[in-house]
Amino acid sequence: MGYPDAQLSILIVDDTQIAEFNLAYLNHAGPTNVILFPMQEGPFSGISPDLLGDVVISADTAYREAAEAAMHMAER
Repeated sequence: MGYPDAQLSILIVDDTQIAEFNLAYLNHAGPTNVILFPMQEGPFSGISPDLLGDVVISADTAYREAAEAAMHMAER
């Protein structure tokens, strides 16, 4: 990736929590599988050059989408 000392935060949440992020930051109602908050773009990208950004994942939606795609899953 070219960022050997970079940082990336990953937050795993449920559908309720990701729906709150989705509405607050993207103005979209309801849950989604993942939301990315890149820190290497925009006017403040130079503040912390080693911070790649934040990834928020809904475990509920990921589980549901895997089941719908008939993917093998470990017991929950």
